[in-house]
Amino acid sequence: MSAIRTLIVLCLCAAAAAFTFGCSDDGDGGQAGSGGSGTAGSGGSGTAGTGGTAGAGGTAGAGGTAGAGGTAGAGGTAGAGGTAGAGGTAGTGGTADPMTVLVDFESSPPPALRGFGGAEDSTVVVDPTDATNQVAQVVKSATAELWAGTTVSYCPNESIALLPFSATEQRMSLRVWSPDAGIPVRMKVEDAGDPTVSVETEATTTVASQWETLIFDFGNEAAGTAPIDLAATYNKVSVFFNFGTTGAMAGEKTYFMDDITFLDVVFSPDCPGGGGGGDLIDFETPETGAGFTWAVFENDTNPALEILANPDNSGINTSATVGKMTALVAGQPFAGTETAHGDIGPITLDSSNSIVKVMVYKSVISDVGVKFAIASGGANLEIKVPNTLVDEWEELTFDLSAYIGSPEATDIDQFIFFPDFDLAGRTSDNVVYFDNVRLTDGT
Repeated sequence: MSAIRTLIVLCLCAAAAAFTFGCSDDGDGGQAGSGGSGTAGSGGSGTAGTGGTAGAGGTAGAGGTAGAGGTAGAGGTAGAGGTAGAGGTAGTGGTADPMTVLVDFESSPPPALRGFGGAEDSTVVVDPTDATNQVAQVVKSATAELWAGTTVSYCPNESIALLPFSATEQRMSLRVWSPDAGIPVRMKVEDAGDPTVSVETEATTTVASQWETLIFDFGNEAAGTAPIDLAATYNKVSVFFNFGTTGAMAGEKTYFMDDITFLDVVFSPDCPGGGGGGDLIDFETPETGAGFTWAVFENDTNPALEILANPDNSGINTSATVGKMTALVAGQPFAGTETAHGDIGPITLDSSNSIVKVMVYKSVISDVGVKFAIASGGANLEIKVPNTLVDEWEELTFDLSAYIGSPEATDIDQFIFFPDFDLAGRTSDNVVYFDNVRLTDGT
C-alpha cells in the first residue's frame, strides 16, 4: 500500500459479496445497507455497460458504468476493454469519489497500537496474503472481554487527525480479514482529550479468511450509544472485532486490518499540534497556531506577534497565513516569541520527530533559534541555525536528536522561537516572518 495517506480513487459501488456499500438501488436477492452493515445481494445495483461484467456477486453499482468489454473489480471502475482491481482505475467512464486514507500501516515508525480488554496482542505485521504490504494484526484472546479492542494512533495523546464530519460526510471504511463471516466489527471515534465524547457504529463481515472493505456510517450509531455531534471534536479511533462476544465464547481469534479511511472528503491527515510528520504550526487553523496564546519576550516594548497574510506566497511557501515578529533594535539579541504551555503536545522527542523544520522570510542574515519546554518550564538549550537567503522563503533545519531521552524532551508542551538571534546587536528593527514548523525524522 502506498505510504501516501491522501488519495482520490475511482470507485464503483460493486455489489460484491465481500463488500458492504450503501447504494441507491437494491438488486434482487440483497439489500444495500446505508453505509453500514448491509450487504448488496445477487443482482446488485446500478447498470453494467454493453458487454461489461461487474465484480463478483452483482452488476456495477451507482457511481460508474462498466465499459464495453471491461470488467469492474471490487472497488474499481473498468473503462473500455480494461480491468480495474480493488480501488484501482482502468480506462475511462468512471466517477471520482474522494477519500482520505488516515492509516495504512506503511509509515516508519508505524502507527501506535494499544490493545485492551484481551486484545493487547495488537501489532503491525506483514500482510499474510501479500508480502509487500503491512497491516495490523489483532489477537483477541480466549479470555478477552466482549469489548476487547485496539486503539490506532499516530499523533500525541493516542490521537489521529481531526475528522471532518459534516451533515453529509459521516462515513469511514476499513479493510478487514476475519476467520469468520457474520461477525460485527465496531468502530468508535472520540475526542482524545475528552473520553465522554464519542460515537460508535458497526458493520458485519461477509466472508471468512479473505480481505474485504467494510463501511462505517457514523450517522447510524450503534444501539445504546450516543449519536454523532457535529460540533464535537473527533480525533481518536478504536476498532473492536466480534464486538459483544467474549473470548470464552469464541475462543482465541486472530484478525487483521488495514487502510482506515475517511470517505467522501479529501483533507490533510496530518496531526494538529504536531507529530505524524505534519505541521506543528502553520497558522491556518486555531489548532495549528492561529488560536494559540502567543507571547513576545525580551523585545523592549514587546509588540505582539502578528498573524497575517503571507507576504510572498510563492516558491516553497504558498500557504495563506504566516506569523510575523518585529525584532526591535532596542530588544535583546535573544528576543523571541513563545506559545502558552499546552498549546502544543504533549510531544516526546524520538527518532521520528526530532528534526525540526521551520520556514523563515527575513531581510537580514542572522541566527534563528528554536527550543521546546515542558510544563514545569524546563527546557533544553536552544538550537541555532542561520538563514542563508534574504527576501524569500527558506526552510531551516534544527537537529534536536541529541536531546532524545532527556527529561526536558518528554511531554513537551511549549514552542519557543528566536527569529533574529544576533549577538552583535541589531542596527535596525528587523521584520521576520515564519511558518510551517514541522517535526520530522529528517526526510
